Amino acid sequence: KSKIYIHCKGMTLQEMQQISGDLLMISNHPSRIDWMFHWAVAIALGRLAHLKIVLKDSLRLAPGFGWAMQCNSYPFVCRKDRNKDLETL
Repeated sequence: KSKIYIHCKGMTLQEMQQISGDLLMISNHPSRIDWMFHWAVAIALGRLAHLKIVLKDSLRLAPGFGWAMQCNSYPFVCRKDRNKDLETL
């Protein structure tokens, strides 16, 4: 059974919709459906068109998927070189 915790500094969804600039959503990826939660929040905030997901570097080589993510400027991290990953982010 998964638990979902939402931390948004005491803001309502309506208040979050008024924020301009970037928004960071973090998940420790406990299940395969947490992507749907992120998409739902992005849709509710009107930010789906600007959603970027940080991916493992190995996914860059996935046929079709990896190429599409590279074309859409999704960030890839290798997790072995912290400084390089920080530059990417």
